[in-house]
Amino acid sequence: MRNRKLSLILKAVVIIIITASFYLQPGMTNTRKWIRFAMLLFFVVTFIIDYTKYKKENG
Repeated sequence: MRNRKLSLILKAVVIIIITASFYLQPGMTNTRKWIRFAMLLFFVVTFIIDYTKYKKENG
């Protein structure tokens, strides 16, 4: 995305939604849990990478 701030906000919202889905739908198969965990891990890692780049550019 061109606007890094908007991209960071959208990733944070996705992270919150995935985290909330763990608590709102606790009864699920192990496969779905691992897929959600992998998605959460992916978004958290990319969020941290983008956030550090954003801070360096605007710091």
